[in-house]
Amino acid sequence: TSSFGEAKIWSAHQGRELFDLGSEVKDVEGLHFLGDGKHVLVSTRLMMDSGVFNATTGEKKRALDLDGPCLAASTDTMQIAIGTMQNTIAIWNAKTGKKTTLLSGHVDTVRQVAFGPGGSRLLSTSDDGTVRLWDLATGREVLTFEPNIGAIQLADFSRNGNVIVVVGGAGEIVAWDCGSRTAKRRTDVPARY
Repeated sequence: TSSFGEAKIWSAHQGRELFDLGSEVKDVEGLHFLGDGKHVLVSTRLMMDSGVFNATTGEKKRALDLDGPCLAASTDTMQIAIGTMQNTIAIWNAKTGKKTTLLSGHVDTVRQVAFGPGGSRLLSTSDDGTVRLWDLATGREVLTFEPNIGAIQLADFSRNGNVIVVVGGAGEIVAWDCGSRTAKRRTDVPARY
């Protein structure tokens, strides 16, 4: 994607542009490959223009009316997670375009969602100051913690999915061990603006 909101798909192997999504979508904010590697989720500023495209031909396979400030696509499954301003997370099946699960627990706007390795778990952050871990098979919240670092800017899983790393607005970093349910490390890093 570019600062102009354009989206182009390139072949890394051939070193050339395969297609330009410019005629299909405007104000692109993100591209996310789905678990099959054959489809890409394109998110736009106006989420109602978002959709799933064939990553080889550029053909729009499905329009998705995604409404929320954040989204993630699982690289292991065909699932999409959308955090909402209604404090919930909607899980969608990218193949069918149907909402499969609605996760509730946050008490303020959901700001970030991320799939864990394997696509069976999801983490979410919210303006309520919490990080929550969800089991997608059951739709249940399995862990909640408050890193106490102010506004949460980033959160993600470690490669093996056993640790969640959270970054606050002032540069504080907390590594949370999912097994022992304890903060493994807390580091204050000077923020650069």
